[in-house]
Amino acid sequence: MSVCLKHPKFAIDLQVTADISAFYRVWLGRITLGEALARRSVHLDGVPEFVRAFPQWFAWSPMANAVRAGIAGRSTTAAAAAAR
Repeated sequence: MSVCLKHPKFAIDLQVTADISAFYRVWLGRITLGEALARRSVHLDGVPEFVRAFPQWFAWSPMANAVRAGIAGRSTTAAAAAAR
């Protein structure tokens, strides 16, 4: 795999186009890749099997799981408070 800023002059199997701040939020775990794709701030284009496999190739931040858990905890706490 390689990252290219210019077309490499050979067939591209998967192209990722992204708003860099959105991609950073995905990497950090603040939003999911699915959310970024739905918002169209990240776009994957290429061989369908590679598009499907991309989430497993991507090296997420070592903090992503903790960030996701913290966000989920805040959501759960806010929902419980609203129910009171």
